[in-house]
Amino acid sequence: MYSYDRTAATLDKSTLEKWKRDLRVMTKIYRSIDADRMVEWDTPEEVKQKQTEMWREAQTLFKRFRDNFEEWVYKVVLPKDTKGRSPLEQDVAKSAWNFRFYLESTTLFPMSRSGAYEPNWPDFRLNQEKNVKRYQVAATKAFNDLESYLEARDGKLERRDYIEHFNVGGVNVVILNWGRDNFDDREEDLDSHLRNLRDRIEQIKRAGFPGAVKGLTLTIDFDQKEWDTNGMYKPAEDTLIMFPLGLAGKDSGHGTLTHECGHRFYFRELPGQARAYWEEVFTLRGLKITTDDISRFGQAVVRKYDPNRPGSLMDSEERLKAALPLAQGEEDEVKFRELARSALMPISAKTFSAEWYLDFLNSKAGEVVQLEEITDYANANPMEAFAEIFKIWVLNGPGALGPWTRDFFRRICRAGGAKLAATRSKYVSVFS
Repeated sequence: MYSYDRTAATLDKSTLEKWKRDLRVMTKIYRSIDADRMVEWDTPEEVKQKQTEMWREAQTLFKRFRDNFEEWVYKVVLPKDTKGRSPLEQDVAKSAWNFRFYLESTTLFPMSRSGAYEPNWPDFRLNQEKNVKRYQVAATKAFNDLESYLEARDGKLERRDYIEHFNVGGVNVVILNWGRDNFDDREEDLDSHLRNLRDRIEQIKRAGFPGAVKGLTLTIDFDQKEWDTNGMYKPAEDTLIMFPLGLAGKDSGHGTLTHECGHRFYFRELPGQARAYWEEVFTLRGLKITTDDISRFGQAVVRKYDPNRPGSLMDSEERLKAALPLAQGEEDEVKFRELARSALMPISAKTFSAEWYLDFLNSKAGEVVQLEEITDYANANPMEAFAEIFKIWVLNGPGALGPWTRDFFRRICRAGGAKLAATRSKYVSVFS
């Protein structure tokens, strides 16, 4: 069941008091480390061991506090858009970073220069109280700026947690909210994606791929760094990530999720030999577009272009029709079909330029297409081809694939334990 609580967390003065209280406790611990005893020559070994343990525990506490405070300020309190920050937000950003600087482990907990992981007790003893004074002054400034920022918003600020965890239909979902405010137009897409997640997972299972979603954790990351990426699967971490771009569209990310689950099945379930065979066969079957292919296709289109009928070749099928008489077999037809998808002229152009068109076509040289058409993205490499075929198989049924592609995919997937049962499709009635 979909049970995502969308209520934002409230940040107010009590939130700041928690940070202040934690810092006071840590300061007490830091000051309790008896550096004087550690520089005396007759200090018992058990005392040295105890003080060293206290030193290391305090180092861990301060590092955790520093990292958590940095994450809280810059990924929860402040908006992601640094260019649009108000003067108060700029003050918070600056003073918080200054405070963080004085909490660096290399400053608070100097290490021995011998290279061993041991405290430099003389340096620690010399600067212990100075360090406390430095970070306390910086903390006071940072907390005062944060209080002013909250007061300017009637004493409280509503923000989502940086990371949200919940379960939808048996799938662990993690939402990384950093940058989410920049994607207000994706809220409906996210809501639709989560509401339908259970059905989408069940659809993948019914198609014969339970291993693709077993133990799945879905991470939705709003920090979209690459603007042409819908999602990704990281095999080493077994992490499936979707970005805001992947949630867009009428299916609210259904295709992206299924594609990435295809990658997960490929890397998690398929034996290494099956993957190697898949990649070898798909590489050998690939047809590389050559400069000769481009020249024959491009010249045919240029000759066919009629300046008195400038719209006659704007459609890709018309461009393909113009070049097909020069095709010397099925392989040429496949490559010409791919070249026909290239635009005849830029959107901004008012007239056709044969020189521009031929130069633009030349950018396709070296690209590989499959003899049986799958999708444009499947031409990228054998791994993307597998994920695209997986998506088509699950969403549209095996009949949406060419016969060779369908049969080869079925054989490879069975090596990974997939039970590919009969499937109904809008393309044909029944498949086995």
